[in-house]
Amino acid sequence: MLLFKNILFAIFFWAGMLHPLHFTVTNIEYNKDKKSFDISLKIFTNDIENVINKKYGKKLNLSKDDENKNSEKLINKYICDNFSIIIDDKKMNKKKFILKDIKYNENSTWVYYEYKKVKKIKTVSINNSILMDIFNDQTSLIIFKYLDYQQGFQLQNKNDKAIVNLNKIK
Repeated sequence: MLLFKNILFAIFFWAGMLHPLHFTVTNIEYNKDKKSFDISLKIFTNDIENVINKKYGKKLNLSKDDENKNSEKLINKYICDNFSIIIDDKKMNKKKFILKDIKYNENSTWVYYEYKKVKKIKTVSINNSILMDIFNDQTSLIIFKYLDYQQGFQLQNKNDKAIVNLNKIK
């Protein structure tokens, strides 16, 4: 796990310096006490500004505090249109997918969600096409944690789905 975190740190450090790399990082972690998934997405700020402009015709400048409140709805809409979790073949209930927070800094935007009322799980399908509609070289790194199980995925433009079969894990 430490090696994986060090690799992620190195990727983010160098990507922040060079940025023509197009990637996002998504952490999905089961919260046993709340019976929910805590989900965080890290997206380069200029990339999310760019995709919102191209998709919805709205120019954002996320470095301005007063614009951040207006941009939350657009960012949330884009993510909900391009990210989903399917549990045991049941389509994601958008009412249970709650935006908790968005944090901005100069280079990256962190978007936090909670997916509520998740009970015992057999399979999870994660669909993540964030930024794949504007970047052919887009890569999405996903770290999935459920109880003691952890798995990483690397999704790309023609492969935007990850499947976890928890029945096979014991």
